Amino acid sequence: MTLRTRNRKYTLLALLLLVCSTAMAQEFRMQAYIGRVQVPGFYAIDVTPALTGQIEPDMRDLRLKDSASAFFTPYIIRKGTIRHNNVFTELPVVNTGTDSIYTITDIENTTGQALADVTLLIANTAVERLISVSGSNDRSKWYIIDNNVFCRRSYDNTSGWYAQTIHFPLSRYRYFRLRMNNAHTDPLNIIKVGRYTKYETAPTVSYMANPKPLVSQRDSAGVSYIHIYNDLPHIVERVQLFISGPKFYQRSGTVSVHSSDDSDAEYYPATIFSVNSWGRTIIPLPATKRDIRIQIENRDDPPLIIDSAATYIEAQQIVVWLDTGKTYYLLAGNRNATTPQYDLVQFRDSIPEQLPVLTHGPFKALERKIAIEKKEERNNWLWPSIVGAVVVLGLLTWRLLKDMKQGHG
Repeated sequence: MTLRTRNRKYTLLALLLLVCSTAMAQEFRMQAYIGRVQVPGFYAIDVTPALTGQIEPDMRDLRLKDSASAFFTPYIIRKGTIRHNNVFTELPVVNTGTDSIYTITDIENTTGQALADVTLLIANTAVERLISVSGSNDRSKWYIIDNNVFCRRSYDNTSGWYAQTIHFPLSRYRYFRLRMNNAHTDPLNIIKVGRYTKYETAPTVSYMANPKPLVSQRDSAGVSYIHIYNDLPHIVERVQLFISGPKFYQRSGTVSVHSSDDSDAEYYPATIFSVNSWGRTIIPLPATKRDIRIQIENRDDPPLIIDSAATYIEAQQIVVWLDTGKTYYLLAGNRNATTPQYDLVQFRDSIPEQLPVLTHGPFKALERKIAIEKKEERNNWLWPSIVGAVVVLGLLTWRLLKDMKQGHG
């Protein structure tokens, strides 16, 4: 067998493996309708119990797709968001003067820190200007910092003024002079000069309740066994027990969950906890699904009376850019899927905090073993092709092994 023939066979073998693995990896069982949007932009979709009941605990099989594309639509998951608050601090204007050539504004740096920018609040205008920035420590000797800082044309139809931030090299002067070139026309109306400081607040974490679960209790030999079961395999990150008695108690317990999403998987201890009569009983858990088993040690005390239970998941949203003219769907139910890696995560800080919220329709089962990168009506050939590819792959492998043995001989 020649080298060229052998290389061709190896190439064909690799292509067949790629086709088979791609077809097998891209199968999703469930689909929910999102619909179309009238305006392109970022949108948020709440992660509901109906959705978590269809996906893996780590959400690796969650996808968005439009009906016209062969590719998935990038998204990010946003939980408790960091709130950004911009606070404007006014800087004192110690001198100002203007004519048809220049407007000079001297400001005092009262922050006690070096500055690399200042913000001008300017009355609406449709003209542009160039600004030179100088610095001084005594208002007698001035030193140039930047000679051509661009001031754009802008306006705000609500407030009647706009904020223009000018940037320059970091400087530690006590006073700054802004010399604006008026180009032999009337000056701009500078209302205030100051700085915006961004403050970040800690993320706010909230939880969303799953549908009420079924609860059973069995007491035996100083131990209470509580079984919590959801109708759908919702993702659970918190469990709350509602206890009505006895009046005084303080116990310890263990929570066990399935080792996988399979209903017949073994249980393993997920966390230990304590419960007492002077506080709520809320138990954090690693993200899990299916049913939950709780074991409480009563020792010689009477068993606790568990009236009911609730399960929760941390409130979160799917954040995605949607275009007009496309119909979007959620896809779920693929245990072989891996967590997607999208460029959009690099732009998380640029996405507005307040977004329009969309809802999804009920999940419906797709025809079994449909490859999502093809339209449903074109999938009749998929599995016969895979079967044929497997047959050809087996024959090709056998032939390669035979040729290799002959070559060594």
